[in-house]
Amino acid sequence: MRETSACSDCNVVVVGAGIGGLTAAFLLQREGYRVTVLESSTRDEVGGRMANVDHGGFPVDLAASLLSYRYKHLLRLAAAVNARPLRSSSLVGVVKEGRVQRINVKSLPRMAAGLLKLVPPTDAVRLLIDYARLRPSLSWEDMSSMSTQDHHSVSEYAARRGISNATVDYALDLLCILASLEDAEVTSSIGPFMILRSLLGGGGFLTSTTGVGFLPQALAQHVAVEHEATVLSVEERAGEVEVTWCRDNATTTVRAQACVIAVPPPLVHGIYPQLQEIERTAFESLRYAASIHIAFGLDRPTAAKEVVLDFPRKEHPEMCGFVLPHNMAQGRVAAGRGLAMAHFRGNWSASHLDSDDGFLAAAALAGARRLRVLPELESHAELLRVCRVPLGIVVRRPGDYRALKGLSAARSVDSRVQLAGGDFLAHSTTNHSAASGMLAAQRIGRVLSTPMPARVR
Repeated sequence: MRETSACSDCNVVVVGAGIGGLTAAFLLQREGYRVTVLESSTRDEVGGRMANVDHGGFPVDLAASLLSYRYKHLLRLAAAVNARPLRSSSLVGVVKEGRVQRINVKSLPRMAAGLLKLVPPTDAVRLLIDYARLRPSLSWEDMSSMSTQDHHSVSEYAARRGISNATVDYALDLLCILASLEDAEVTSSIGPFMILRSLLGGGGFLTSTTGVGFLPQALAQHVAVEHEATVLSVEERAGEVEVTWCRDNATTTVRAQACVIAVPPPLVHGIYPQLQEIERTAFESLRYAASIHIAFGLDRPTAAKEVVLDFPRKEHPEMCGFVLPHNMAQGRVAAGRGLAMAHFRGNWSASHLDSDDGFLAAAALAGARRLRVLPELESHAELLRVCRVPLGIVVRRPGDYRALKGLSAARSVDSRVQLAGGDFLAHSTTNHSAASGMLAAQRIGRVLSTPMPARVR
């Protein structure tokens, strides 16, 4: 069955209800446009990689786990929809030579003091000097601003700057994991400084009683979202955009004035063949790190009080570590219970996406046992959920930011089809995606505010 509707139903169609798409949809609707969001997932999983679900009474994050008070775009959105976050503990633990070294990332002095437990003072000074030099060019919307600085991998950068192996192992490696889930030999030297921007001087972490998905859930309440809707095609025409989607074997074609596409870049060409050639090539060749993380619901909190336990590669070559949401803030997890999220590195995750849940859980338990942390996992787990994300985090390699310069210029600001998501021109963080959604909304707003020729009014 096919149904066709004209622009009376909506001014704008947004494809994808991740944080980028929902940001664009909310802002456009707030400006008075009629917006419909088409999302392939169920209502329970709204938010994409910023989604979380209730699993046996535990709020389990499906992808992203940590939010920073440096995420100003997210905070502005939260204020706009009255979704008040909670201030989280900002205590991070780094396993080093059998001990957990603690770093409080709430303020620069505290973070610097903790960092000096891990790296020589001269290295810390070099990193901060280089960060101060690069910071003005670090963009939330478009990282092509770093094109002139993008020449080396993290390991090459460290060698050129005389930074010690200890600093690579216990500081830069952890920043690479946050940036790309990949090793220092693969990640562009820009990545760690982007992560530092998310942490330094920003007030630490934030959270919510409902999990990381509190914001997309709140935004979705303000816009019309069609769930379990598969978009088949997007076609830009003179003065309008035609979007075809299906659900339950029924196909619907909508003619709108504009469209925001907010899906992972490798999926765009399949629904929108009008991409510029440079866009198509870049999106199809984009490299992702896969992500496997495992939720252990516990019948008690852990003795460990950190929000994050980081495993440097030198300590464990396969695991990133654990996030402990029950330590974030009161109410994040039900009183008297604990939640431990085991995270694996990109290469290992890619190799084990098809492994069964029991094998993956055993690998996480073995990692905790090996580094002598979180003994509660052995005998107090009452729930297990495995999350597999094949397109986990974009990996920005040396030279990728230079390539973004041409890509950034390819999409006309006057196009009625705009792209939203951090993966397109920046990074896979939630704030990069929200910033991208804001930019897409601004561009669409400018296009639609221009009087149309009489024939398409």
